[in-house]
Parts: sequence; C-alpha cells; structure tokens
Amino acid sequence: MKFELIRGSLIIRLAGDLDHARAGLWRKTLDKVLSLGGFERVFFDFSKTTFIDSTGVGLILGRYKLLKSLNKPLFILSPPDSVDKVLKVSGIYTIINKVNEVI
Repeated sequence: MKFELIRGSLIIRLAGDLDHARAGLWRKTLDKVLSLGGFERVFFDFSKTTFIDSTGVGLILGRYKLLKSLNKPLFILSPPDSVDKVLKVSGIYTIINKVNEVI
C-alpha cells in the first residue's frame, strides 16, 4: 500500500490481494492515514490489485462510512476486470463512483 497526495486528492495505491489475510493490517494503516486529514477527496487505486474478497469489500465500505462522516468523497480508481466484477456484484458502485483517472 502506498499513499500519494496530489492537488488535494489522497491516492491510496493497493497492490496484490485485498483479502482476509491483509484486511486487518490495512484497516489500521488506512484509518491512521485518514485521521491525519489534509485532503479533499480519496481515491482507492486498484490498478495493481489482483484479488478482492468480501472482507476487502467490507474494508472499502468501512472507509467510505468514515469519509462520509467527514464529508470527503471516495472514488474507486482503475480496477482490473477481476476486481471490478466483485465490486459490481457487491453493489458498491451504487454508493461509490468508479473513475479511470484522478479528478
């Protein structure tokens, strides 16, 4: 996981599998970084993510709720087909917009 701040956008680059084995550690790290503030919007960049399961979807939803309480929008950036399929089936795109570039 890598973090980049560009023009008020916090880009969180996730690589590898987002599954039960990683979600706990990533959740703690994400919550620490998000609590620092200094950004206007957040992008989860999934371009290097190879797999996501229901625990990963839950991690995204939890961060969405946190950011919503702070009035900060969350976007899903460039998911590969395998990740996109899981996110579509989960219904996450009804509350979080998918984009192909940082806006």
